[in-house]
Amino acid sequence: HPRPSAPVVRATRLVLAAAAAETAVTLLHFVHGARTYDDPGRLHVVGPALTFLAVVAVLTWLFRRHPGRSTLGALVVATAVPFVGIFGVFHGGWSHAAKLAAFHAGASREALERVFASADFAQPDDAAFEVSGLLGLVAAAVVAALLVRLVREAHRGGGARSSATEPAAHRVATPPSRPPGPGARAAAGLALRMLLDAPVKSLGTLLGVVVSVFLMTQQLSLLTGILGRVTSFVTSTGVDVWISSLATESSDATDSVPASRVGVAAETPGVAWAAPIVQGVGKVTRPDGVREFVKVMGVEAPRYAGLPRALAPGTTPASLRASGRIFLNWNDRKSFASAEPGDRVEIDGKAAVVAGFFQGMDPHSPYYYVFANIDDARSLTDYPQDRVTYVAVGLEPGERAGDVKARLEARLPDAIVRTRDEFGAMEERYFLVRSPVGLVFGMGSLVAAVIGAAIVAVTLYSTAVDRARDYGTLKAIGARRRDLLLLLLVQAWIFAAAGYGVGIGAFYVVRHLYPELPMVASPTLVLGVAAAALVSCTAASVAAIRRVLQLDPALVFRS
Repeated sequence: HPRPSAPVVRATRLVLAAAAAETAVTLLHFVHGARTYDDPGRLHVVGPALTFLAVVAVLTWLFRRHPGRSTLGALVVATAVPFVGIFGVFHGGWSHAAKLAAFHAGASREALERVFASADFAQPDDAAFEVSGLLGLVAAAVVAALLVRLVREAHRGGGARSSATEPAAHRVATPPSRPPGPGARAAAGLALRMLLDAPVKSLGTLLGVVVSVFLMTQQLSLLTGILGRVTSFVTSTGVDVWISSLATESSDATDSVPASRVGVAAETPGVAWAAPIVQGVGKVTRPDGVREFVKVMGVEAPRYAGLPRALAPGTTPASLRASGRIFLNWNDRKSFASAEPGDRVEIDGKAAVVAGFFQGMDPHSPYYYVFANIDDARSLTDYPQDRVTYVAVGLEPGERAGDVKARLEARLPDAIVRTRDEFGAMEERYFLVRSPVGLVFGMGSLVAAVIGAAIVAVTLYSTAVDRARDYGTLKAIGARRRDLLLLLLVQAWIFAAAGYGVGIGAFYVVRHLYPELPMVASPTLVLGVAAAALVSCTAASVAAIRRVLQLDPALVFRS
């Protein structure tokens, strides 16, 4: 096989190293953001970043063994789109450089949020976060420069150095070439050439896989995001163990327990603190006169257990200490005429003053969350003084939630005791059973996978039919069954890898453009979709494999 020249080899190494460095910078940036802003959802980038890097590594290996315009183009596109375009220009350039320029030009916080709004948006209040974001842009510039150098070196040297120009010693040491069938490298190169020989058909198949990957990711991420909202009250408040009424099925279907249960819980071994939470429902009057349901959550000073840990900048739990103060969801400000601290809101005809905003806890039902001091919550919703909805419990250091739960259950037989994870699972089960959301999104993901597999199957099978004589020739010159099997599988895997890269990239673009949609893509989900794409494309090649393996080599000699 022709070999790339030494400058081309060095250029590919530098491109791969620069892409790896940008991946490291990007991951450190998002990990720092997740810790700084207490937002684990920012870790969604881990899976795609590592996947993009793996794709670049594979294409680098393929180009160095089969240098040519097709493999070079694939390597350049697979590197430029994520590392220069998405992580560099889009994230580092737009989300950080442009945001900082607007901030220093005097743009207000509201304007910054409106223009640069995304799931990863943050006000420029952390230097390390912003600097690491800008480093992503710098790394992207390095990757772009190295890509240009690689293209120049490849064209200057013809992309490869033929065996005729190699030293005699090397030519002697090189074994004679084998038929294109045997060997993984030969199969990969031949598979790629076959696909590029029919660009229109291959492009149509690639588009099908892209749509399939995009729909699978979008459907599953929406389901994950909705379930995250369902459990946000349980998981975002820092409570280790929840105590509630025996009639509890979820936070939307519950009753109350005697307030004395707070003292019983506090005296239990292993419990660091116990605090009451009350939950009532009322109606709020919006500035446009529309009345909507609100869920008023009452929390007790000074711990304010049950209050979301993520508060908007400038808001502290102490802001609730004054009488008649409430916290609104930062994402609900538009519904309240861009409410500011000091604005008045009416709940069932009773006035309350906006004291601040919380974040990270969006409702999944048609109501708003409102947090208030426990006494104000009782007043706003006429909640009984001797009852509470929940007893929130925090654990002593070193204690296990399961052990403390068992002790609480022994002391409180007339209540339900659940750990944070158990209560979250209860919320999810209730929601999935009572609504068709899980079935709808699950079926949507399954249909997307089937569509992608069907398109790949049709293309590979029709290609096998069209190239029957070519496959027959391979069998006639000594290609084994496993070589043909590998050839067809590599074609399917190329579709899976390329389609996944483009599809997952399109998903993240849409996710950024529509931040109001609860699309949460965890690393597990992203890798799961990659596995699903690989499995579906592999399964889709079965029909083509059977067709090729049944071919008679004598077909080549027939007119």
